[in-house]
Amino acid sequence: MRRMSLAAVAVAVAGSVAQADTVVMKFVGTDEGRTVKVTIGSDTFNCFAGQLLHQFSMGNGVATQLNGQTRVTYCTDLTQFVTSAGDVYTVAPIASLPATTGWPAMGAAKAQAVYNLYAAAGGQQNMLTANDDFAAAFQIALWEIIYDYNPANVGVYSLTGGNFKVKNSDGTALSSAVATKVGQLFGMLGTNVPQVGLLGLTNDCSQDQIIDVNVIPLPPAALAGLLGLGMVRLARKRRA
Repeated sequence: MRRMSLAAVAVAVAGSVAQADTVVMKFVGTDEGRTVKVTIGSDTFNCFAGQLLHQFSMGNGVATQLNGQTRVTYCTDLTQFVTSAGDVYTVAPIASLPATTGWPAMGAAKAQAVYNLYAAAGGQQNMLTANDDFAAAFQIALWEIIYDYNPANVGVYSLTGGNFKVKNSDGTALSSAVATKVGQLFGMLGTNVPQVGLLGLTNDCSQDQIIDVNVIPLPPAALAGLLGLGMVRLARKRRA
């Protein structure tokens, strides 16, 4: 599928209002997190685990609230790239992610675990002053839920077996600091919180994301400061 130009984006958004809520999302960099080596299925590669920064525009419906904002998102799809060109994303239920060929959607039970994960983190995962290890651990825990977690065994997980595996970027065992925080997050997944406040964002050609709409958006001045200091690091995710 061809990537749409921004001119075509406006037409696509206008024509899709009756069918689904959409928004144009543009990747602008990363903040807190770590580069790790992941294995998904039979593929192994290095990628960034942590806060992804996206700019939003041309939203309609529930996505209207995102227009003109820069927000922290987390990846739900290890088989595609983020996009810095600006693509039209469709708002989708968390249970329907990842919308990726070859991988099943997580379903209702895993989606509940995702809501529990966000509640357990208490918003710390979205703060630009968050610890790198914590942001990486949050993203790793999210990937583990999506690709491997069995909600029937609350709190049980493995980062070295199953569809999803993770190590340090040099191939050594995941750092104890990150691994410990993943364990702490999984230890708090048992309480079923209301499924509100999160939006799934999906695109056929670009990496699906989750955004917490309850979080205050990143002020433009803060983003400019990060860019000026060189603190926004480019992130690249593997495309299948």
